[in-house]
Amino acid sequence: MCLGGEGVELVRGSTVDVEYPANAELVIEGELTSEYVREGPFGDHVGVYSIAKEYPVVRVKAIYSRRDPLIPVTVTGRPVLEDGNIIRFGTRVVKPPPKANTP
Repeated sequence: MCLGGEGVELVRGSTVDVEYPANAELVIEGELTSEYVREGPFGDHVGVYSIAKEYPVVRVKAIYSRRDPLIPVTVTGRPVLEDGNIIRFGTRVVKPPPKANTP
């Protein structure tokens, strides 16, 4: 794997035949089963709900992380939560560019 002109050290999973970056923040190794389960509805970031539907089941085999991993997450659920407030704040703060006054 190449990033910014330099190679990224890879390691092979210990329970699956997949390589991933050696210094990944978090790795979840697993396998898809032939099972499906009904999940949802889920709150979406823009304040609507997805439909409930069948999703494939992943059987987790191992979880690895750095000592203090940085794991980006978002908040979803019954609207409106922090992400909705952040979106509203952004729409109020970010103004459209002024129109150019050209003759």
